[in-house]
Amino acid sequence: MSKKSLIAIKFLIMFAVLAVLITEINPEKIANALSEMNQSLLLVVLLLLIPNLSIQAVKWGYLLKDVKSNANLGEIVVSLLVGFSFALISPGRLGEMARGVCIRGESKLRLAGLTAVDKIFLWAIIMIAGMVSLILLGPPVVVVFAFGVIILVLAGCFDNLRLLKRTIARISSRLPFAEKSALLLEGFEGLSTKKSFVLLLMSATFYGIYFTQFYLLVLSFADIPFRSAVSTIPLVLMAKTFLPITPVDVGVREAASVLLFTRFGVEKAYAFNAAFMLFLINVLLPGLMGFFFIPSIRLKE
Repeated sequence: MSKKSLIAIKFLIMFAVLAVLITEINPEKIANALSEMNQSLLLVVLLLLIPNLSIQAVKWGYLLKDVKSNANLGEIVVSLLVGFSFALISPGRLGEMARGVCIRGESKLRLAGLTAVDKIFLWAIIMIAGMVSLILLGPPVVVVFAFGVIILVLAGCFDNLRLLKRTIARISSRLPFAEKSALLLEGFEGLSTKKSFVLLLMSATFYGIYFTQFYLLVLSFADIPFRSAVSTIPLVLMAKTFLPITPVDVGVREAASVLLFTRFGVEKAYAFNAAFMLFLINVLLPGLMGFFFIPSIRLKE
């Protein structure tokens, strides 16, 4: 199956899931909920996009130091926004791997490897937060499983992703693109215990901002205790991250939000709107900004 066909199928899945959700919830209820939302909280969420993007830029710049110590702020920000743009047409936001097209004078594959490291540490935090939610919700056997996952994830991160790197290298060595994979894995070089800790801390900071935005969006529609949000939002974010079946996870995020928030008495329309607006603010808006810079990109070998 061609790449274009695969993308087309994922878009079809996205539209199908959204159509089913909207029909099930009722378009009129969704529209009414939007008209009743707290505009002040929406403004706060929009303002939080600034620290949201800032911590992502700081983290990306921190990673870039090993390969391009003279990367300026404009270069870092533009590459980050262009990554958002490419992510708009990819499952799991994997299009962000193309950030490196804006960084001149460096191997694009090595920069893709750095982007992968960036994403892996964020995925680690998403997994850990999701396991904490399971600990709060689950029976003893689930609690034991969740603690085990947390320990494994932290061990992998503080081992500087060595096991993951060896596994990828072993698999890719048997494939036709082994040489390119080796360049990609160069992005994993330079990790140390200190750097891993800093990357985890930055990822956790970003996650905290993202969580707060989601929680405030839900609050803008309906009251929900903070504990309920802690038990729900991390599971929604984990579902949309590790079920990359639609472009930028649209549909998965909303379906998981509706399924989980209704357990705590939140109306389906409120849960749907909060999740979809999170996408509009944190993914679509930066992606549209990035499109302005794409025409000026000059790819170099």
